[in-house]
Amino acid sequence: MSLGADEHIDYRAQAFEEVLSDIDFVLDPFGGENLEKCIGIVKKGGKIVSLPEPPSEEVMSKAEAAGVTVEFILVASNGANMQTLKGYLEDGTVKPHVSKTFSFAEMAESHAELESGRTVGKIIVTV
Repeated sequence: MSLGADEHIDYRAQAFEEVLSDIDFVLDPFGGENLEKCIGIVKKGGKIVSLPEPPSEEVMSKAEAAGVTVEFILVASNGANMQTLKGYLEDGTVKPHVSKTFSFAEMAESHAELESGRTVGKIIVTV
């Protein structure tokens, strides 16, 4: 909510596809089954952008039938973008949330934390 959201949906207690509808745009960071569920909540003429993987032929067919556009974007960082992000971090425009910090010796624990699927924010490993 502190980032400007109007509503919070707890994915452990509610299925987003049963709560949301008539959405203009979805940025899907998960893909797979999640991407397919997103088609049902986006209104005709809306758009879904998938970050982790290109949509399958089946997903594209379902999206086309629903009048929804699905695109895949491969993120490629570059120096100019990193400098822009640095400026946003420095001036407070972007406020990162650090979930937990680990030492380099705790690398295995940091991976286990990420794999739990329960982190909120970033995991930091100090070297």
